[in-house]
Amino acid sequence: MKQLRATLLAIPLSLVAGCLDPNDPNVDTYEDELLSDPGILPDVSTTPIPPGFGTYCSVTDPTNGGWVLSAVAAGDPCTNLRSSVGPKAVVARAGLWDTVGSNNVMVRCDRGVLFFGRGTGASAVNWIFSRVTSANKNCVFIISPTKLPVYSSPFTVAGTLSITGGSVFGYHLNQEGIAPPWDTGEFGRPGGLLAMEVDRTGLRTSMLGSNVTISNPYAVPEAAYDWSVDQDTPLLAVADGVIRASYGRNVPSSCGPEPQQELFLETQVGTGEYAEHFVAAYHHMNPSPNLLDPAILANWLKWGGPMAPKGTVVKKGDVIAYVGDSGCSGGAHLDFMGFRLTNLTGARSYTFAALPMGVAGVNGWQGVFDPFGWAAPGGVDPLAYKFIGLQDNFSPPAGINGMGTFSINMWESFPFAHLPHNGGASW
Repeated sequence: MKQLRATLLAIPLSLVAGCLDPNDPNVDTYEDELLSDPGILPDVSTTPIPPGFGTYCSVTDPTNGGWVLSAVAAGDPCTNLRSSVGPKAVVARAGLWDTVGSNNVMVRCDRGVLFFGRGTGASAVNWIFSRVTSANKNCVFIISPTKLPVYSSPFTVAGTLSITGGSVFGYHLNQEGIAPPWDTGEFGRPGGLLAMEVDRTGLRTSMLGSNVTISNPYAVPEAAYDWSVDQDTPLLAVADGVIRASYGRNVPSSCGPEPQQELFLETQVGTGEYAEHFVAAYHHMNPSPNLLDPAILANWLKWGGPMAPKGTVVKKGDVIAYVGDSGCSGGAHLDFMGFRLTNLTGARSYTFAALPMGVAGVNGWQGVFDPFGWAAPGGVDPLAYKFIGLQDNFSPPAGINGMGTFSINMWESFPFAHLPHNGGASW
């Protein structure tokens, strides 16, 4: 077995960590899902990598169990790693890391070896590398910056915009009956409070046996953010990219007869092997915006309908649709979700697809993440490790054998003062 670590600047360690006992007889092996290599996703309009971010590469060879990790502030670490591991080496993960800020880190090896943590810059990389030894086989490393500031607001903040209400992302994706409840003490909150769901600050929002809100009146049992905004408020592309899908989807009849308008924007940060891909999902747009408004009429004529159509290449800040209350909605608002397509817990990448006839409308929930990031007083983002071993019931793509990904705070800036919450100072 060969191992390699790039020389990294030592930074004082400030780490939150956890692990799974490799000797636990109930722990399954999961080398098959780790050794799949879906490859590099096709390029879309590229957002430059912000200053202070480097690249990393994790390579394995299933023929001999070898593995290697390199993280550099600048350069192409994957190029020289493949030949150092073995004849059938594959790039298991490749992406971006924050050389000076905070990173989430994880390593998974054969026989159930799992460690995860959060630390600063190279300290996080050095720590996760040190968790495993030459006795471990097929080790795959995931490094994820906790912040990647590339998104702008999905609506214009200035002028007459009025956000009259909102709700926040619910961690746990309402998985009651699928996974055991979580102890909020793990997240730096009072211990012993069994939660089926928490918000990004670690507060319990849903308790075992009930969907009743407990701590945060603005949390809802879904992996999305809602903002109540006036009907026909222009919705904006949060980054450069391409519209992957744009349509009305039939939802349960209890929501009403009108199809739910949905739009999915894929964006990319960086290029080539290390590019990180994301999808911003917009829901509930108005299928019949006010065409007496000249600006709305002009876009309708350009788009051939109420939203920018599939295949449209957009720039950050372009108008792509208008706020509405179509489908499962109780009033005019934007429902905003994020899907991460690269460096997941169970796969290097997957190609996103919208399924307009599907139950969830997308090909699986394995990439769902919180675009505001994890901000609890303690613990590590539970989306990345709490779902290991759980399967996705919503039509995941072939080769994706497990759910989970680290969340990232994607925003350059956002009108936080307009976002109702009770999550504490971290908001």
